[in-house]
Amino acid sequence: MNKPMPRHVLVGYAPITIREMPGDEAVARDVNGWWNYEESLIEVAENISPQVKAEVLLHEILHACCTFGNVGLSDEDEERAVQGIAPVLLDVLCNNPKVLEWMQEQINNRRKEVVDDWWSDYDPNA
Repeated sequence: MNKPMPRHVLVGYAPITIREMPGDEAVARDVNGWWNYEESLIEVAENISPQVKAEVLLHEILHACCTFGNVGLSDEDEERAVQGIAPVLLDVLCNNPKVLEWMQEQINNRRKEVVDDWWSDYDPNA
């Protein structure tokens, strides 16, 4: 049995809600996924296979990355870039778990150093 899709993702500083879009709505909108900046919402069609859902979720996360990274591409150029990158990046992440684990470890170690350093100067009486 497949795990349920995550309900939230953090992109940069922004918490984003993830929800499944009803199949009839996805068909009516002619989309498998959607990124809505104003609502901090990613929607993924519920009526697609788990493998396609994974790619669509990453696709929409990449759109959010473009938004918060202020990439500045036209809508057409951004869509072309995200369509090209999402399946390849998903493949890299899925087929190289040790690389992903190593990257997470490096980031988490750095975050710990920053937090520890910040708190070392903290004086609750100041």
